[in-house]
Amino acid sequence: MNTMNESASAPEDDEISLLDIVLFLKEGWKTLAVSVCAGLTLAAGAVAWLPAKYEASALVDVGKVLNNPVEPISVLREKMMEPTYYAPQTWASCGLDKSKKPGEELSKALKPTIAKQSTFLTISFKAKSSAQAFACLESVLKDVHRHQAKISQPQLDATQLNLQKEKALLKEAEDFVAQFSDKDTLFKFGDAKFSSTTLLLSTLQAKQSQVLELRNSISKTHLALTAPQTQVAEFAVPIYAPEDKVEPKTPLLLALGLLLGGFLGLVGLIGRKAYERLQLQLAATKAR
Repeated sequence: MNTMNESASAPEDDEISLLDIVLFLKEGWKTLAVSVCAGLTLAAGAVAWLPAKYEASALVDVGKVLNNPVEPISVLREKMMEPTYYAPQTWASCGLDKSKKPGEELSKALKPTIAKQSTFLTISFKAKSSAQAFACLESVLKDVHRHQAKISQPQLDATQLNLQKEKALLKEAEDFVAQFSDKDTLFKFGDAKFSSTTLLLSTLQAKQSQVLELRNSISKTHLALTAPQTQVAEFAVPIYAPEDKVEPKTPLLLALGLLLGGFLGLVGLIGRKAYERLQLQLAATKAR
């Protein structure tokens, strides 16, 4: 009978009441306080030891040639994710010239992404100062200029060559019109030469139409060769490079230090209580 009563009372002894928790914390508050302070101290040390970093960000607007993008924005993004896209001068501007894999580090650090519902490419970079981060993004844009020039220059050269041909044809047509536009000149020929006059008049009208068409074409080409129809890649808005540190994140590190210190202190208290209880059980067993 006594055995049954002891068994029935065992679960009640194992249950933890609110009073037990209060007593537990009251007995171990010093240990928790020390653990929390240690965690905060370690977090503060990490904040002081980790180097400060500043971030610059920008939106890249892809270059245009004759009112068409030099390349799709998605293609530019894929290229900028390749380590070989960047020149050694860019590595130096970004402070990565002494790195073992500067191109790879830079391509990952820039994190090029296509901005939502736009044709812009978002890039950002963290450096030891806002000035260095700013200079890094400017150097990256020069790399974009260098690569896109290889695509756009052949198109521009072909357009300029065609423009020169059209200007030469225009001059020839204008000279012809200027020479034979006088009606008196057309009818100096006699009736025997009427057919020649008719042919000349027809040619004159064709040349006049050609002059109008060439002038219109040349004007459109000139317009297409000027900004914004033709321009190199640029930043859609000025680079944003505030003087505020982005790393280390002091509030986050302190919060982690507080939580870690409290957790370790709590684990230590529970372990100590479990050890003390085990010792009491062993002592009670030996006493029987």
